[in-house]
Amino acid sequence: MHDKQAVNPKEIYFQSLIENLKNEDWEIRTAATETLSKSGDSRAVEPLIECLNDEYSYMRVLAAKALLTIGLPTLSFLNDALKNKPQEVKFKIIQILQEIGIPAIPFLIAAFKSQNDAVCAKIMTVLLTFGESAVPSLIEALKDNNANIRSFSASTLGWKDNLKAVEPLIQALSDENSEVRACRTCIG
Repeated sequence: MHDKQAVNPKEIYFQSLIENLKNEDWEIRTAATETLSKSGDSRAVEPLIECLNDEYSYMRVLAAKALLTIGLPTLSFLNDALKNKPQEVKFKIIQILQEIGIPAIPFLIAAFKSQNDAVCAKIMTVLLTFGESAVPSLIEALKDNNANIRSFSASTLGWKDNLKAVEPLIQALSDENSEVRACRTCIG
């Protein structure tokens, strides 16, 4: 007699919720999103990120709230999504990272690497809201190999008007990249 693999009803339920995120009926999608949010299961993160692009704005808001509820486990998924999603979704992801708070700072700085100027400007705005908490990471980012990260980090530091940033910004004036050197306009 062979033992059949036990069927886990919780797993079947979880998978049905994931499938319901793609249901044609927005009320079913909404109910699935709310339930997944309450579960806190990090396996729901990627499907919920896809919901940030839903045709109904209410569904997009619920998906963002669900991702916030799941919290820190979403960071690496959100970071990956910043690399390959449409700009509108990237802006929503940046807002979610802002809500997650200080643990998201390194992910936001790393996102400078592969973004257009509009997305980088949004990231700068969010980093400015973190106040002094972002300064050490931004100063460290001035040493990054990627010129875009150095440039936007320098610009963000320039807007912060922080004395700790003056010396690193002065050193950035000798950077090999002209956009990083342009931070001289940031030093008051």
